[in-house]
Amino acid sequence: MGRTILPYRSAIEREISHTWKKFARMLRREEKASFEDLINTIRNYASEAGAAAFPSVIDGMFLSAIFAHTIELKELRNSIKEVQKTIEQLKNSRLDP
Repeated sequence: MGRTILPYRSAIEREISHTWKKFARMLRREEKASFEDLINTIRNYASEAGAAAFPSVIDGMFLSAIFAHTIELKELRNSIKEVQKTIEQLKNSRLDP
């Protein structure tokens, strides 16, 4: 007997190739690389999303993308704080002779 449910990784590839590629074709050339980055992010979290057993494949895809962007945003905020701290230290060191 065959499987009745596609493996999650296969299901996301099917969603990407049947639906999302139409969107990608309409993007400007300079935007296509960002779209591919988004798709790769979704693929990177396929195991986690598959294990979560979402009722819809698209739910796992969206959560994977949002989660990855949340992590990246947090890292960027931390980097900005470090740069601000360094700038403040440099300013303070120049004021003290």
